[in-house]
Amino acid sequence: MYMNNIMCTIENNVKMYSDKIAIQCGDECLTYEEVQRKYNHIAMQLIQNSKAAANVVIFVEKGADLVISILGTLKAGFVFIPIDINMPKKRIEMIIKKSEPTWIVTKCGLLENLKAVIAELKNVKVLIIEDELKLIENVHNEKLSSFSMDIDKMNIPVNKYAYIYFTSGSTGEPKGVLGRSRSLKHFIDWEINEFKLNENVVVSQLTSPSFDPFLRDIFVPLCAGGKLCIPPTQDIILEPKKLIDWIEVSKVSAIHMVPSLFSIMTQNIESIKKLSTLNYIFLAGEILRGSCVKEFIEKFGDSIQLVNLYGPTETTLAKMFYRVQSSDVNRSIIPVGKPLSQTEILILDDNMVKCPVGNIGNIYIRTPYISSGYYKEKEQTRQVFIQNPFSSNSQDIIYKTGDIGRCLIDGNVEVLGRKDNQVKISGVRIELSEIENALLNYEKINDVVVVAKENDRHEKYLIGYYIADQVIDTSELKVFLKSYIQEFMIPKYFMQVDKFPVLPSGKINRRELPEVNEKEFNAKNFVAPRNEIEKGFAKIWELVLDVERVGIEDNFFMLGGNSLKAIKAFSILSEEYEFSINDIFKYGKISEIVKRSKKKKVGIAEKFQQLYKISTNSLLEQTISNGMSEKLEKYRKKAEKYKAYKKLEKNNYNKIILMGATGFLGINVLNALLTMTDACIYVIIRGKSLEEANERLKQKFSFYFEECVYRQNINRIVVFNGDLTEQYFGLNENEYNKLADNIECIINCAANVSHYGDYSKFYKINVGGVEKLIKFAMTGKNKVLNHISTTGVARGKVEDKDFVVYTEDDCDLGQVIESPYNLTKLEAEKIIHDARKQGLKANIMRVGNLVFNTETGKFQENIEESGLYALIKAFVKIKAFPNIENGAFEFSYVNYVSQAIVNLVNIKNLENETYNIFNNRYDGLVKLGKYLMKRGYDVEVAEMKYFLENLEKSYANPDLKPYVNEILLHTRMLEGKKQTVFYMLGEKTNYVLKNLNMQWAEFDEDLAYKMVRNCEMLGFINK
Repeated sequence: MYMNNIMCTIENNVKMYSDKIAIQCGDECLTYEEVQRKYNHIAMQLIQNSKAAANVVIFVEKGADLVISILGTLKAGFVFIPIDINMPKKRIEMIIKKSEPTWIVTKCGLLENLKAVIAELKNVKVLIIEDELKLIENVHNEKLSSFSMDIDKMNIPVNKYAYIYFTSGSTGEPKGVLGRSRSLKHFIDWEINEFKLNENVVVSQLTSPSFDPFLRDIFVPLCAGGKLCIPPTQDIILEPKKLIDWIEVSKVSAIHMVPSLFSIMTQNIESIKKLSTLNYIFLAGEILRGSCVKEFIEKFGDSIQLVNLYGPTETTLAKMFYRVQSSDVNRSIIPVGKPLSQTEILILDDNMVKCPVGNIGNIYIRTPYISSGYYKEKEQTRQVFIQNPFSSNSQDIIYKTGDIGRCLIDGNVEVLGRKDNQVKISGVRIELSEIENALLNYEKINDVVVVAKENDRHEKYLIGYYIADQVIDTSELKVFLKSYIQEFMIPKYFMQVDKFPVLPSGKINRRELPEVNEKEFNAKNFVAPRNEIEKGFAKIWELVLDVERVGIEDNFFMLGGNSLKAIKAFSILSEEYEFSINDIFKYGKISEIVKRSKKKKVGIAEKFQQLYKISTNSLLEQTISNGMSEKLEKYRKKAEKYKAYKKLEKNNYNKIILMGATGFLGINVLNALLTMTDACIYVIIRGKSLEEANERLKQKFSFYFEECVYRQNINRIVVFNGDLTEQYFGLNENEYNKLADNIECIINCAANVSHYGDYSKFYKINVGGVEKLIKFAMTGKNKVLNHISTTGVARGKVEDKDFVVYTEDDCDLGQVIESPYNLTKLEAEKIIHDARKQGLKANIMRVGNLVFNTETGKFQENIEESGLYALIKAFVKIKAFPNIENGAFEFSYVNYVSQAIVNLVNIKNLENETYNIFNNRYDGLVKLGKYLMKRGYDVEVAEMKYFLENLEKSYANPDLKPYVNEILLHTRMLEGKKQTVFYMLGEKTNYVLKNLNMQWAEFDEDLAYKMVRNCEMLGFINK
């Protein structure tokens, strides 16, 4: 059936390791046998519904299905063209058209993105892959053939070609490199044999499927009999600490990555105990410098081998390699080494004469394992795949890389950069003319030139020079470019010029274009700091943002800031100055922030003492002694009445609309609605199409729960593609009015729940969205609005009050709240209270500190954004948990909260109520600390006196100081103004829930195990 190719090797591994895990993506694990069964099914469909071998575009998100689709295509003897679904739409369409596919393999949720190009390609067939072994008819309604025989008994001819990968083209359009099967096999075999990789290897998959190094990621482990490990979300790659933790938890032993990502990862390695299973890091795609590897080698020595690879897509993955040594840290540029077997590297001058050792020349590669050139681009192929000038054999071909370099005395080759107009940004090779063509689509631009520059830190960036009849808003221009090119290709700077300098030949003289650097670019609007406070702020911004100079009118976020950098800057500055972290988001400029700042009167020691006071168990006694006992007595008398509601009537709604269904709480509420009611659930979800909205919901549900529950109830879920913040929720008026006439109940879980940020963004959904829901509730059929709020509305400063009791009966006590999330949630409650007076029926449900689901142990995907979990991680890092039982640290299990919401929504004889839904058992944090000790973590549960001593000691340790700042930040000790202590009560709510047979579970060892295990699997905490 097969000759000596990739699929033959994988098929042999299936026989030897049938029950061994081949692919792991998050919680999904597939054995070699399961992978084979899946790719065989795809291969069979392609073969039996095709007259001959064909090109197959694979448009599937990163994950196991993408890899299986590639394997199925190869087994069928077809050519695969993988496309990153996140690429700009116009580039996707261009690649599909140029590859002339007979097949497109995709999923239902992605089909909408391809409809336009499919309509143009009249003969293309679309294979939809969904659940296991389920394939549906293609879009042209041609019925797929059924199986007629065993695929392994079929005589499938081996295809000379395996894939087409599109690189940036000199004409401004991408060009497809046609890869050969034997060339791909040659490299994979070489890497496995050279580095003695076997069935124990675990290789990470970090590369985008649109770039050929992706093939190294997937075929090395599968051909070695090892395991391919795919991150559960692509966000992990963007967050280096998460990436490091994931590598550790997944026991990855080999990684392929670009030097820029490697450098960022190295800077975030906190301990040499990390990456304990890692043996190799293969680096490629950019020039590797000694400074890039210095920190890593200082930490790990030779325990993890760094390997520098080199080779263009045209010559099939890498064709040179170099084992990095400790002495290389002193090099400016690390060599790419020596060629692989049956490969020769030629360094030639412009006259095609070999350069002496040490002389710089053009790099050519000679090997029988090259690609077949550019797909249907004979002229471009002829220009770079040329006859070897030192041979009379016309079939002896060398490839002109366009790179310049030199051969060193020891025989290693050093690559110095590009000679032509092609550059690498973020490890990806791009043609500057492609960016220029995209810019020329902007109607206000007459002509354009894009050049690449490198700053002092050896970071490459792009500058776009343009000629136009008017001044152009560059922010508007960048938004325009996003629809044509990928974000990393958008120039950092733009400069308008009257004309371009030219050479005598008439070509543009790029070297004579005006210089642009960060200093000059910002100089026009630079306003220097005028006093000590402004100088102090500027110094910290320069440090955090890694820029040379910051003026008081420079915007923090325009200089490269983000929310994490804002928190870091605030943590440092708050040691000396009193101001709100939200001032950075709201004003962005030092000149505005310092107006609201002042020098601190108390030091860090006093802050620790304040933390002690806020965290003691004597709050209730202090509250009572401050004249609040009368309010407590009245509240408890009133709450007692709810004990009497033994027989609660049920609403039994038939049609419920749920907002925010893809959020952590929202998806749990959806699950509770499906399992606790018979209602039809309507959800409004943002997406580019209805298919994408459906797919988003399905993916979220599958992440948190068993997918079978979703499938079993799919007929009860009605998805609309829309947006709560838009008019008519983004629907047409008829759809909106029809919904308004049919829906009986609204549950609003939608919210911006970040800790900090721009107030206007919080207001848009947290307040503006509620206003739209109130209008919807009072349109058509009368509907009950059930609004999910937060116990965080009980925060801030109440004038002349050190302590207040806050119950379900309270709302606005005059509290001044700094957090935009808590503030907008309070504003939404006040709007609902006013609307009740106009006839609105509405319940407000305040939820506490949401934690994991007690049944699954799963917490929210973006675990790093949880303040409570950030505190827990900080306690682990400083090796101490405070021995306190305080409402600030209560654990509200998300499934309990969700069930409580659904139960309370269904009560008919209680309306216009406010409920405080939080766990009144405050011992979770202490028990967690004790469980971690038992599990082998180096932590202790310390009395407050000793905990504070540990905290102060840790603050003096530069490695632990950031975690102490996290503790101070999330306990609100870094807020400028003295805060009122709120004593939150929920006795009324608990009486009602008790009548519904609901009580909070005790945080025992079983729950502690589930919570900790989930954190460990995500790499969030570890021993």
